[in-house]
Parts: sequence; structure tokens; C-alpha cells
Amino acid sequence: MKYYPIINSALDLRQQVNQAVVQLSSSDIELEALELSFACPGLLDDLKAIFADCKQIGIKVGLASLIDKTQLSSLKQIAEPWLQETIEVFAPALDTEIMKTIQEDPWMSQYLRYIPGVYCQADVNALLRAGYTSNKFKIYPLNPSSSSDFFNSLQGPYPELRDYQAKGKKLATITSPRDFQKLRKKKQDWEFQPEQRSPQSVIDYIKVLVPNAQVIVSGLGGDKAQLQSLTGYDFVATRLSANGEQNHSSK
Repeated sequence: MKYYPIINSALDLRQQVNQAVVQLSSSDIELEALELSFACPGLLDDLKAIFADCKQIGIKVGLASLIDKTQLSSLKQIAEPWLQETIEVFAPALDTEIMKTIQEDPWMSQYLRYIPGVYCQADVNALLRAGYTSNKFKIYPLNPSSSSDFFNSLQGPYPELRDYQAKGKKLATITSPRDFQKLRKKKQDWEFQPEQRSPQSVIDYIKVLVPNAQVIVSGLGGDKAQLQSLTGYDFVATRLSANGEQNHSSK
């Protein structure tokens, strides 16, 4: 099983990457790529150096938590002069404006592989209707056990939720990350109630619609036993602690 270890922390980013590489290199983990969140302070400032460091030792770098078009323009400004290989850029949910921006920009369409997360079967359908052509699908979050668990999962890619407190009447119910992606710019109160679904059913549904699909499951919000009960997936995305250790593991 191949992993996407995720770094998403306010600690010194380059130091975190170096610690993670040392930890993971001495383990039996098979890396697909080291995933760096846009939510990390200083990400773009350190990106060129991190890419160079990781390339020297044969580790690929991906980006995560793409939630806004401004992140794309900043990334292009920083990386266009030196990026010479396609990188995977993950998002918690589909945003058709972000997808269109990448498709219509010559540099972005060549070097950025956009992979939005899917939470339920409706998300898979929406992604395919939007013209998604990649064979990689990421299920995010895996299976929140409660409303608070779901809310905590969303705080990773959406920093504005880390200080969020409801102040009045709930005006919208958020049942999936795609709901929040569509409504996040509307300044209102939300109620977080995840749609109840089986992650195994989402994996099976993807495999039926796209037989050659490669499915990434997120270890965030799911425990080891739950992850081990699933079949048909190909990769695990899991958060790293500050010392480079995984918070979740897989079979």
C-alpha cells in the first residue's frame, strides 16, 4: 500500500519535511508522494527548496487543501519559472471555477493535476459531469463518526473554521465538503451534519463507473480498524505529526 503523508501544521515547514523524510525513510512505508497543505504558513516561500531537497532523494511532492483561485495564481507566480514536472494538487471538494481556471491556463493545465475529494456518490457524479478525466479519486473525509468529527475534519483544509463559532440561527446545513466549498464565501452560520454513507459503497461506486480508477482513502477521521475493513482502495492519505510520525496507519 502506498501512502500520501500529509503535513499540515504551523511549525517550520522545511524542518517538518526534513524530519518526515528521515522518519519515513527508515520505516517500511511505501511513499507515493509527500503532501504539503496550502494551509501551512510559508508554503510557497519554501516550495522551491523543498522540491529540490525531495527530488534529490527521489520523493515526489504534492500539494493539498486547494480551496481558492487566489492560491492558484500565487502558486503560478512562484513556481512557473522552475517547475518542470506535473504535480498532483488535492482539494477537499470539487470547485468548478478552480477546475476551469486550471483547464484554461496553459501552464496550469500542463503542470497541475487537480484531484478534488469526493465524500459521497453524488460528489463522484458531479466530478464526472464537470469533465474530470483523471483516474485518481480521493475519498475525504473517510467516515466522520459525529458532527463534531466532521467539523474537525474540515478544519484541516479550511483554516477559517479553526476559529469559527456559530452566533445565531443556522442558515445552511453542511452535509459534505462540497457543500461547504460552495457556501464558504457566504458570511452566515452553518450547521454541520455529515451525510451518512458507507465509504466502502463510495469505493465500489467509483470502481463501477471508472474501472481503472485508483482510489485514495483519507486516514483523517478514521481509525486503523476501520481502514483495514475496507477493500478496493489503492492509497492512504494520512496526517503526520510534528515529528514525522503517522497519526493513522493502514494494512
